[in-house]
Amino acid sequence: MLAELDKDDAAQPKYVRDFKVVYSVEAFAALASGEPEPAPVKGTSDEEIEAAKATIAVERQQLADLRERFDKERGQLDAIEERLNAERAELKAARESLEAERRRLEAEKLNLEQRQIQELSGGPISNAEEATQVVTDDQFLELQGTEEAEELASEVSEILDEGIEEFEPDRTLINPLTTGLPSRFAEYKAPGDRVTTLRDDHLVFAARAPRADIEAVFSDDTEFYVQLHVIEDYPVIGVVLVNLDDDKVTNSIGWALDVANAEHQKCLDRLCHGSSARLGLYEPLGSLLRAVEIQAPLRANVLWIVDEANRLLDTAGGSFEPSAKAYLDRNFERVGPMRHPFFAQTFEDLESTSEIKLAAGIMGFWTQPERLAYVIANRSFPLRRLEAARDRVVTAAVNSGIFLAPALPSARAGARACVLGGQTCRAAGGELRRGVHFLAGQRPGPGRPMGQLGRAARPW
Repeated sequence: MLAELDKDDAAQPKYVRDFKVVYSVEAFAALASGEPEPAPVKGTSDEEIEAAKATIAVERQQLADLRERFDKERGQLDAIEERLNAERAELKAARESLEAERRRLEAEKLNLEQRQIQELSGGPISNAEEATQVVTDDQFLELQGTEEAEELASEVSEILDEGIEEFEPDRTLINPLTTGLPSRFAEYKAPGDRVTTLRDDHLVFAARAPRADIEAVFSDDTEFYVQLHVIEDYPVIGVVLVNLDDDKVTNSIGWALDVANAEHQKCLDRLCHGSSARLGLYEPLGSLLRAVEIQAPLRANVLWIVDEANRLLDTAGGSFEPSAKAYLDRNFERVGPMRHPFFAQTFEDLESTSEIKLAAGIMGFWTQPERLAYVIANRSFPLRRLEAARDRVVTAAVNSGIFLAPALPSARAGARACVLGGQTCRAAGGELRRGVHFLAGQRPGPGRPMGQLGRAARPW
C-alpha cells in the first residue's frame, strides 16, 4: 500500500511520505539518529537452494561409490589373506615332508654303514641309533669271556644302582620369571652389556642386546650351555643361551666368566652346586624384555669345566679381557658345528651282538679326549647321561662276553667319583676330571690342538 501511495503524484502528508518500516532495534536506532538504514540481508533464493541440494546429492553419490570400492578392495584383501594362509599351510606341510625325507635318508645312510660293519660282525642289526661317524675296526672291543669281565659287570651294576642326592632335571627347564630381577639394566650398576652376579641369593646373568636378537634366541628350540674355550692362550668359561634349528645354531647370547676372578668364582661355585640361574635380557635402552629361570642337568659338566679351567690357568699366557671380548663378539663361533649321536636314551635297547659292537665302536670314537671335551664342554651334553650311555654299553658288552681292556677295572674309582661328584668345585672337579679321562681311556695332554673342532679357539 505504501508503494502505491509513493507512486501517487498527489500531495501527501510528510508523515506519509517519510514513513519507514524497520525490523530490528538496530534499524530503529539508525532511523532515530538520522543514519542511513542498513542494507537488508539478502535471502537465499529457491534456485540457490536447489543448486546446493544437487551438489549434496553428487557428493553423496561419490561417497557411496567410494564405499563400494573400499568394500570391494576389502574383499580382495580377505581373499589374498586366505590364499596366503593356504600357501603357508602348504609350505609347512612341504617342510614336514622334507624333514621326513631327510630322516629317511639318514636312516638309509645308517643302514648302509651297518651293512658294511655286518661283513665283519655277522648277523642282522636292528633298532640301531643314529650315527654321525663311520666306526673303524680298531674301535671295537674284542670278544672274550673271562672272570674279570664278570667282576666288572657286577661293579658296573653297583655304579648304576647308586643314587644321586642332588636334584637335577632330566632336561633343561626354561620357565618365565615374573619377579626377582630389576626392571632397568642400569640398576645393576655395572659397566658394559653383560652382568654376572649373585643377587638375593640367586645366580643372575643379565645382558643388554638388540630386541631382534632377544626374540630370535627364544623363537625355536632354546638351550642353555656351559662351555670352556681357550682363546688367545687363556681359559674362558662361557655361559650361553642358544637357539637351535635342526641342531644348528641360529642365534645365541653369551656371558664370559673368569675362573681367576673372585666374584666369578662365587658364581661358578653356585653353578657347580645347582646348575640353575636367572637370566634377564634387556633391550638397548635398558628395559627388561625377557626374564627366565633355568635349571639344567649340567652340574657334573660344570665341575669338570671349572677344574679344567683352573688347570689350564696355571700355564696360561694370555689375559681374560681380550679373550672375553673375542668370545662375546657376534662373529665368534661359540658352538661348534659337529653333531654328536647322544641323547637321553642312547644305547638303551642293545640286543644283538652286532648292536653292542656298533655301540662300543661309537663310544670308542666319541670318548677320545678331544671329542669327549667337545661333547661335554662345547655342545654341553650332560656328562651323567654320557656316563649312563657308556655304562649301558659296558653292561651289555660284559653280559655278551665282550672283553674290556684290563686297565678299565682299576679306573672304576674315578668313574664312581665322576658319577657322585664332591663337596667343592675344586675337589670334586679333580675326581671328575679323572673320571672323564677314564671314559676316554687316557689323559689329554695340555694344549693339544682341536683340529676341526675349532679355529680361533679350542672349545676345551
